[in-house]
Amino acid sequence: MPANSNLRGNGVIRLLECVFVNDREYMARVRAMEGRLYRIAQAILWREADCVDAVQEAVFRGWMKKDALKDPERFEAWLVRILVNECKDILRRCARR
Repeated sequence: MPANSNLRGNGVIRLLECVFVNDREYMARVRAMEGRLYRIAQAILWREADCVDAVQEAVFRGWMKKDALKDPERFEAWLVRILVNECKDILRRCARR
């Protein structure tokens, strides 16, 4: 079973699709890179719950800031950078505990 099947099983992407129902293009692009996002988060965070949270938050933040994206061809790199920054934030919060 692929690593990203847990992400799909939890319905995170499906939930976000409901929230972003009016932005099908954005969600189609996110869906296309769903497995990659999860694998990147997993390489940084390891804990599944943190990975799911990081991906969900990155997708949400990306949607909130999508108008700031100057070059649509760089969408994947842009969203991955948002994800990596979110993973770093989670690691910082965990270190403070």
